[in-house]
Parts: sequence; structure tokens; C-alpha cells
Amino acid sequence: MMKSVKTILFICALGLAVPGTALAAGPTASTGNATAITATTATLNGSVDPNHNATTFHFEYGRTTSYGSRTTEAGTDATKRKQPVSAAVSGLAPTTTYHFRIVVSGGGTTVIGADKTFKTTAQPPNSIAVAPNPQTTVFGSNTVLSGQLTGPQNAGVTVTLQQQPFPFTGGFQNLTTAPTDNVGNFSFTVTPALNTHYQVQARTSPRVTSPVTTVNVAYATSMHTKSKRVSNGKRVKFSGTVLPAHDGAVVLIEKRSKSGVFKKIGQTVLRHSTLPQSTYSRNVRLHRSGTFRVHVIGDPSRTDGFSVTKKIKV
Repeated sequence: MMKSVKTILFICALGLAVPGTALAAGPTASTGNATAITATTATLNGSVDPNHNATTFHFEYGRTTSYGSRTTEAGTDATKRKQPVSAAVSGLAPTTTYHFRIVVSGGGTTVIGADKTFKTTAQPPNSIAVAPNPQTTVFGSNTVLSGQLTGPQNAGVTVTLQQQPFPFTGGFQNLTTAPTDNVGNFSFTVTPALNTHYQVQARTSPRVTSPVTTVNVAYATSMHTKSKRVSNGKRVKFSGTVLPAHDGAVVLIEKRSKSGVFKKIGQTVLRHSTLPQSTYSRNVRLHRSGTFRVHVIGDPSRTDGFSVTKKIKV
């Protein structure tokens, strides 16, 4: 009897199954392919069969089969059979071949998957774009030119705002500079006096320049009337000023129709003023209530000007 017990213990120590006794199998694992590969990032994939063990996994990766880097340890679902696993890696070098493999631990064993490789893509070149908000500003008002520098090392880069005002015959001139933030964003606040082309140049290597964007400047137009309520058929005097001076330009007195379109109900021209501005005055007979405005026709140097609207009840 004593000899039989010793024999069973010896067989168990060798890891052999004793009839009627089930030994739990360890996990199995397989290294998959890398996906979502960019110049500096990738996703490492594999599969794990925990065999009902509490199992964890990580990936080893590096430029050689010595690896040197590893992902954070993560767990699998012990209740499931074969299941896909993955881990994202970053900080890789562009145009470089990397080795990787999956490492799984569970049930008192460690399983190492086969070595596989992937190659990161080339680093995309820098690019830059800029856009105004608003694109049309009123004379004397600001607009904000904002954009982003994308590509490698786009944080803390000096970008230069360049301008080419009407008549657009000269070259672009440097206006001001600003640094990009930690994701490449930048902005400039400008107060153009004329319709102006803008572009931004970044001090990258090589330097990159944005496409040209245009900011239009509208004539600043005011409108005055003496009353918001008048009798049917009474003449109403529309008057105001326009900045900068635009003597001789056409001034339209407009009323909004039922369809929402403004239509002309009177017309005059801008007159010279002793101040650096033009003035206008026009009497218009009103028969119906409505919403009115003044529309000043622009020229190639500045775009049309519009006053604020005003409701007049007849």
C-alpha cells in the first residue's frame, strides 16, 4: 500500500495524469499582425486562449529581437476561449522596422508568441492652413486669422503672418509673428483698412506656406431716421455717414420684402464732408410698415457697406 502511494505521487510530480484526475491546461497565445501603422504609432494584435485561467498579457517590441520595450500588462476574460487582444504603441521612429511578440501568463505558465515585424511609414511633411473669422469685416473692426500647423514637430514653431493689401500688385510683406501651441494651433488679430490677401509661413525645415486667404473690408455705414412711427404717405429722411470717405458712391435705401430680400425704394450718392468720411441724406415717402436699411455700393478696394436695420411703422 505504501509503495502504491509513492508511485502515484511520483507520477504526479512528473506532470502525468492519474486516471480519474483532471489537470488544468495552461493558456495558449499567438502573435498577430500590426495594424493602424503610422510614422510614429501602431496597434499590436494577437490572440489568447486562457483555458479558463486568470490570464494576463503584454507585447514586447523593439528594433531587434532583443525588443527592449513592452506594453502595459492587461487581462483577458477567463470565461471565454480564444479571444483577440491588442495594445497601441507610440513614440516610434518613422520608416523603421520593428519586431514584436505577445507574452501571456496564467495557470502558472508563461507562453511567448512568435516574433513578427512591421515597418512604420514615412513622416508626412508639414502643412499649414489659415482662415479668417469673420471673412468680411467692417472698416475699423478686427478679424481673427487662425489655423494649424500639422506634421512633425509642430509645437512651439514660429509662424509669420504676411499680407498683400489691395491693389494686390506688390509682394507679400511680413506683418507679425506668433508661436504655435502644443498641437500646432496659432491665431492673429488684424484690423485691415483695405481688402487684403493673407498667408502664413512656418519656420519648419523646409519652410511651408499656407494657401492665400482674403479678408474683405466693408464700408462702415450708419443710418438715422427721426421716428420709428410715421403717418401714411409721409416722407421719412434717411441720413448718415460712411467711413472711410467714398464720395460719389451710390447709396440705396432698401426695404425688406415678404420673401426676405431687400429691395430698393430710394437712391442717392455720398457727398463730401470736412471730416474723413462721406455723408448722405434722402427723403423717401412711406406707405407701408417694414424693415429698412442703407446699402452703400463698394469698389475693388472695399466691399459694399450695410447699415443696421430699423423697423418703421406706418
